[in-house]
Amino acid sequence: SDGKDWTKDVPELEFPYIRSVYALYGKENMVENAHFGKEGHDYGLSKRLATYAFLEKQWDLNSRGLKNAEGQFDESKVVIEPYAALKVFGAEGKGLPSNAVKGMEELKRVFEAAKQ
Repeated sequence: SDGKDWTKDVPELEFPYIRSVYALYGKENMVENAHFGKEGHDYGLSKRLATYAFLEKQWDLNSRGLKNAEGQFDESKVVIEPYAALKVFGAEGKGLPSNAVKGMEELKRVFEAAKQ
């Protein structure tokens, strides 16, 4: 959560409630909140580092080689691909497989068929 949008009250309002629900199952240690009171909503470094630490803990991940000398996750070797490279099916999606679901109406038909 952060201090510059609708998540600003999470630490005092929503998070205690969520933690109490987890406590019903004896799992209150499985939920955490990282609050960034002076920040806005984004996928900035502070949020990513909090996410990495949470996932490392909860999923018992091996993070050897991913942290710097200070014990912080190190993104210096991360390659941020150009936007065009992320369009794996082409700029217009023309490289989609022939059996790909295309459009919301087709998706609804797939879901309806799956119910039967």
